[in-house]
Amino acid sequence: MFRFILTISIMLFIMVYGNAFSQDTAGADDPFNTDEFDASVKESIAEDTTSKPEILFGGSFVFQTEVITGPDFGGYASSSLSGKPFVKISDPRLGAMFLSYNLSNKIFQATNDSSYILPSGPYSADNVFVLEYSLSEFFIDFDFNKAVYIRAGNQINSWGASFFWTPVDFVNLEQSAGFETLDLRQGIPAIKTQIPFPSGTVTLLFDFTDSVESGNINNIFYGTNAAVRIDAVLGGFAWGLTGFINGTEDRLVTKYGFDAAGSILGFDIYTEHAMAFHYTGAATITAEFDGYSASIGFERTAGELSDWIIRAEFFYNSTGTDDTQAAILDPPFTPFSIGKYYAFAGISKQNSFADFVDTAISAIVNFSDLSFSIRFSNTFSITGVMPLKVSIIYFGGEKGDEFTLYKANIAAASIELQFVF
Repeated sequence: MFRFILTISIMLFIMVYGNAFSQDTAGADDPFNTDEFDASVKESIAEDTTSKPEILFGGSFVFQTEVITGPDFGGYASSSLSGKPFVKISDPRLGAMFLSYNLSNKIFQATNDSSYILPSGPYSADNVFVLEYSLSEFFIDFDFNKAVYIRAGNQINSWGASFFWTPVDFVNLEQSAGFETLDLRQGIPAIKTQIPFPSGTVTLLFDFTDSVESGNINNIFYGTNAAVRIDAVLGGFAWGLTGFINGTEDRLVTKYGFDAAGSILGFDIYTEHAMAFHYTGAATITAEFDGYSASIGFERTAGELSDWIIRAEFFYNSTGTDDTQAAILDPPFTPFSIGKYYAFAGISKQNSFADFVDTAISAIVNFSDLSFSIRFSNTFSITGVMPLKVSIIYFGGEKGDEFTLYKANIAAASIELQFVF
């Protein structure tokens, strides 16, 4: 019995210590080494983190009070609250979903001059507490092996290189907001496909706005607009070509756009050009020229901290008019685009009077009716306090012009309080 136990003990000793010795000498796996296990746990946690869905909720709200007055102290005052909340849900394995709404509420409005026309409907003087809301964007994003990217749903697209005027932006329902703090435009129901290539991107967009508004499924073929855009980088410049087609049962509209942007001698310069045609007839198709528009501008940063920004931009619109009053009173109209010739210039300085004050001065001129506006604003961004923007605007021109529709030579003061989360 003793011999049997001794034999078993010797065998176990040889197995254990022989294995340990072979590990030390041959570099085999150590059964007590947890490095591989720890690495596997870290890899599993990393994979779980990268594939974990994320939810982001936020928004921007602006409270604005504005007072407009003329030399006779007759004027208009209003207060409003607008906002744009959003929610974004993203999953690296599936894609992302984005939803945002536009909110607007006229809190107060009044005038002591009958020449100012107060809005009717929900914003009338006796019913100003009605909240207006509209869908801004609601879409999903996904891709196929990072080679084809698709966005489906209501969306706002940004095409072109210009800062103020965007002639090649054919697909949005409204143009950019200009001086507005919040972009409260509504997106279009569309499917957009983007295919990147080594030096650019090809974008194909189908716009279902007309089909959705008609509510007729048979109108999908005629009511679907299509656009294609090619972006490329060549010779240090970004180039863009855009084509747009809008078909109806008795009319075909096509638009063509070209834009470019780049840097020359420290100046960022850009330009956009757009043309539109429509075609009529059945047996014999006739093409008619609908208009041409173009913008050209530049931007330059200066100062040791690049805290000075200088901008200038010029705009031409062949379909503009000198009778801007008639165009404004016959909506819909696009602000800053109803005339033929425009110019914009501005200069801004970060940390101007103090570390928390940004100052900007800008002017815009409508050369078609010789009306203009000059804007001076200071934005106060104090830590722990909501940003405050104070603006003083002067509108020059004769009564009935674009910037002086109701009264000549008027001034306005505006205070904006912005809340972003």
